[in-house]
This record gives sequence, structure tokens and C-alpha cells, in this order.
Amino acid sequence: KGLQDQLFCVFEALNQKNHQMVFTIDRPINEWTEMNERLVTRLKSGLSVDLNPPDLETRVAILKKKMEAMDQTQNITGEVIEFIAKSVQSNVRELEGALNRIVEYADLMDEDVTLQIAKEVLKDFIATNSGENITVETIQKVICENYGISLSDIKGKNKGKKYVNPRMIAVYLSKEMTEFTFSEIGNEFGGRDHTTIMHSHDKIGEMVKFDPSMSAKIEALKREIKDYKKS
Repeated sequence: KGLQDQLFCVFEALNQKNHQMVFTIDRPINEWTEMNERLVTRLKSGLSVDLNPPDLETRVAILKKKMEAMDQTQNITGEVIEFIAKSVQSNVRELEGALNRIVEYADLMDEDVTLQIAKEVLKDFIATNSGENITVETIQKVICENYGISLSDIKGKNKGKKYVNPRMIAVYLSKEMTEFTFSEIGNEFGGRDHTTIMHSHDKIGEMVKFDPSMSAKIEALKREIKDYKKS
């Protein structure tokens, strides 16, 4: 309580002087039930932004930018870049570090940067990556358990909201957490067309960008899916 009172006083002093402040917390402010109500009110008065790990497209773009800075654009194929982007999903620092290690290893061995070299350099990282080998079926099971529906429901044609929303979330997570194509994911969801799968993925993706509650739910489901795989 004493620390929160001090933080409140500092907040008020800086706010009165029109200073900008940035706070980071590991869960939505509404879940901080142990925090002083007046401090919660002050924190809610500002802009709240949910910071998530970069998606696959963003990770690829980051790697390409890093390649330009390293003057490696001509030496690394798109196949290698995509492999790195799919293998390292946690944060930008680890992503750039993976690229550095691969380039340095290839230079040390006096070889070109190939997919095989990338796999060799990152094998230890991938082996400890909890997202490795996650299947669509695992994702479907976790979603079914969370939303109280069956596997036949999530793969079926029922268009009721009780089934459509969990199905779209499962589709979105299947694309984000596996290397399956839209067509392959469609096959796992009752033979749906790839355009239908793309639509579901894009719709949930938009909600994740603009709806903090959906973003938080997706991140919670990702953690549960990874833990489910370990068990």
C-alpha cells in the first residue's frame, strides 16, 4: 500500500506538470484488484495499448530490414527467412539474434547461408520452443474445452454464434501457431474452402488488433495450447 501511495503522488506531480508517463503491466488493468482504486482510475485515464509479439508477416519484414543493414540481402533466401520467422516468435531481440548467429556460423564455416545451416544453428532453440509441433487437433481440443463444444461441432456446419466464434478463433490460432496452409487448415475443419478459412483468420486478426479483450483472450489460449502440448 505504501508503494502505491508513493506512485500515486509521483503520478499526480508529473501529471500536473503535463509530463508524459509510460507504465507496463503483465495483464489488463481491470484484473489488478489489489491495486488502489484511485491509482487504477488514473491509469485508466491514459491510452491503453496491448503489446503482443510480432506476427509472422511482421517478423519477416523485421528480418529483411536487418538483412539490409547487414548487407546480406543477396545471400539469404526467402525460404531461410521464413524458417527463422516461424521458428523464433517471442521477441524482436531473439529474432535478430537468430539471424546474426546463422550468418556468423556460415561465415565461420565459409559456406553459403542455407536452410540446412539455419536448422542446424537454431536446433537447440527450436527444441526448447514450447510451440514446436503443435497440431491443429490440439488447438481444436483446447478451444472446444474452453467454449463447451465438441470436435464435431467445431468441424461442422452449424452457423450458430455458439459454434462460429470458437471455430473462427480455432482457425486463427491454427494459422498462427502451425505451419499449415489455409487449404490444409480447411481440411482439418470439415473440408472448408481456403477462402473461408482466410476470412475467418482475417476477421479474428482484426479483432485482435482493435479489441484488447480479444487480444488478451487469444494470448491466454496460446499459453493454454502450449501447456496442453506439454502435458
